[in-house]
Amino acid sequence: MLNKVNVYKNPDWIKAEITLAETFDHRMISLLRAINHSGSISQAAKQIELSYRCAWLLVEKANTFSSQQLINCSKGGKNGGGACLTSSGKALLALFSRLEEQHSLYLQRVNQCLNGDAFAQSLLEPLNINTRSYNKLFAKVIHLQPNLEDTDIIVQLYGGERVVASLSLDEFEPLNLSIGKTVLLLIGNEDIDIANAFDTSQFSTRNSLHSSIVGLKLLAGAYEVVLRVIGGDTLRTIVTADSVENLKLKPGISIRALFKSCDVILAVKDDGR
Repeated sequence: MLNKVNVYKNPDWIKAEITLAETFDHRMISLLRAINHSGSISQAAKQIELSYRCAWLLVEKANTFSSQQLINCSKGGKNGGGACLTSSGKALLALFSRLEEQHSLYLQRVNQCLNGDAFAQSLLEPLNINTRSYNKLFAKVIHLQPNLEDTDIIVQLYGGERVVASLSLDEFEPLNLSIGKTVLLLIGNEDIDIANAFDTSQFSTRNSLHSSIVGLKLLAGAYEVVLRVIGGDTLRTIVTADSVENLKLKPGISIRALFKSCDVILAVKDDGR
């Protein structure tokens, strides 16, 4: 269960691994490092969670595809066989380590560029937040309304509609919110009700978003309804079979997504990390 307020960080948008000559990838180099450390193929295989047979095949591949012997192996004997890297094998490890360092610095610079690109973030950030049972909406703060026991945070979605989130004073203060700040709204799938687009008088919820149904999926004893709000964001909610029948729900129809201000969880980016 998420807390009422949360912090999310800038992620690494781009991740990649180095492969030398389509042969020496992360797994191969990890094995060489483990052999260099343990002096044993069987111990090295355990360290990097490979089968002994797979480790042997990689050793043979390393020696076969390289122009020089990388690993010396011995079998049998009272204490079993052993393995060690040749001078060429150790030189390859040193080279790979230098390349990894440069590669890491390059990825850092690329990710920093993306983190400074507002358009890229608006496209990619919803994909990065791992909150399977919550709907995710990015918005900007447009008004802060202190009350006696709580504070209403009024935000505007990218499509122009407004949402109200109510936080207690203890929840509000750590967020350091200001007008214009971008926030992430998290709304539980089961906290969203739906109603006829032209009649919401029977509901007392403060948030009502114009939506259209783009998906309807039968689950165990209920339906998952996928909604698209103005601006293109999607919401998911769970409804009963009776609701589907009574509201005549089907893809393409207009509907309203209703949820309480106290059911909105706020997350802000930690720009200091």
